Amino acid sequence: MSGEQPMIKLVITDLDDTLWRWPLIYVEPYRRMLRALSADLDLSFDQLVKEVKEVHVGYHDTEYPLSILELPSIQALYPASSIAQRYESLKKYIDIFDQTYTENLEPSLFHPVHDTLQTFREAGIKLVGYTDANSCAITKRMADFDLAKFYDKIYCRGEHVLNGEMYAPWHIARAAVGDHRLTVVDKTLSKPQAQVLARILADVNAGLAANDQILPSEVVYIGDSLERDMRMVQNFNDTLPDDVFGMIAVHAAYGRKDDAICQQYLKGITRAALMPFMQDISYWSADQYAREMHSEREHHAIERAYTLDSHFGELLELEPVAMTLAQVTATQMADAALAVGTGRGLYYASEQQQVCNAPLLTASVGATFPALKPRK
Repeated sequence: MSGEQPMIKLVITDLDDTLWRWPLIYVEPYRRMLRALSADLDLSFDQLVKEVKEVHVGYHDTEYPLSILELPSIQALYPASSIAQRYESLKKYIDIFDQTYTENLEPSLFHPVHDTLQTFREAGIKLVGYTDANSCAITKRMADFDLAKFYDKIYCRGEHVLNGEMYAPWHIARAAVGDHRLTVVDKTLSKPQAQVLARILADVNAGLAANDQILPSEVVYIGDSLERDMRMVQNFNDTLPDDVFGMIAVHAAYGRKDDAICQQYLKGITRAALMPFMQDISYWSADQYAREMHSEREHHAIERAYTLDSHFGELLELEPVAMTLAQVTATQMADAALAVGTGRGLYYASEQQQVCNAPLLTASVGATFPALKPRK
């Protein structure tokens, strides 16, 4: 097989802790809401946490801020009331979640996400988002961060039945993102299973001509979780023939760091201390967390081509991406030269040569590209 560097034609991004700081934008707002509820209504915080987990396990979903309306302790305080009625009674606490979310929105976004995604769009590289989060949570954040415009598609899980005025903000956000961008997948097909990754590539190629089909080696996937994101790419690559290059796995290591920005907006708690609370309210099982933690400790066992240590923008400096962008720039300059005439074309030809010969920027590299898929 040829060792030529393929063009990158598709970038698939995880969302939480890859584009934004998820603990800051969801876990901390939920913790403050539950703390206030516990203090004002003289309810055990630990008991509320246990009840929250049960509700989340039942929905197979952690991102449901209105789960407080379904807690047994709350129902006991408001017997014979509907969820809508409990919403009105507890709106003060839901407002605490919303206010904290709003305060933390801007600092939650990693830098320089907008500029990086814009660079991909201008280069004609397709962008797809893939998350295990539900469509309500994702469309709200994508709309609030103004990120949906960069993406061709967003693959996510389904939502709860959202009836009533209390869910209006989520409906508004979903309309802003657009149903045409959303593809809802079965919630049982969660990472690191590779079926959805295969579907994404198949769906993208379904809209392309035969000679424009995207190969796995022309795809970059970036995500923060070694266990779910990087292992998923590894699982996908394992399905390919041994002589076929696989997708390029990029680990967003910056996504889980206890950085200064995150700490600045947490009140009375560190990010590290916030994580046990997240685990306590998550629908995840103890086994799932054990696998996640094991992968973080034994990180060398999970293959990835590159690691980004500092920020999302490092993605543009990776060898295959930088080479693609340089080639796109050279092509655009050559096309511009043809458009304005031969004399100007000679000038552009010189510029094109400079672009092609420019040294490449590199980030923290885990393996020399291109890397063959893991052998069975």
